[in-house]
Amino acid sequence: MYDFTARKHFQFSGEVTPGSVQVYDYGARCHISGSPSSMYHHGNRRHLTVTLSGSSFNGYDFASRRHFNGTVSGSSIAIYDFEVGRFFQYSV
Repeated sequence: MYDFTARKHFQFSGEVTPGSVQVYDYGARCHISGSPSSMYHHGNRRHLTVTLSGSSFNGYDFASRRHFNGTVSGSSIAIYDFEVGRFFQYSV
């Protein structure tokens, strides 16, 4: 995944299915697991919820105690993070 804001790549591996998330975050050196709507980040020991609606999504990050929302278009992802009050652009 490339973060256009940070201008660097982030590496993840694993599997995401309609009912399960089993991913390893190499940058944080930890697993992210659960379901697509309710994940657990084993590095910061907090949950992350996501609700999908077509090409849009919204969620809540229990680590920052803030909401986020975004859209997916092809291999591009745009996320608005309410913690910092700005958009982030990614390519996968």
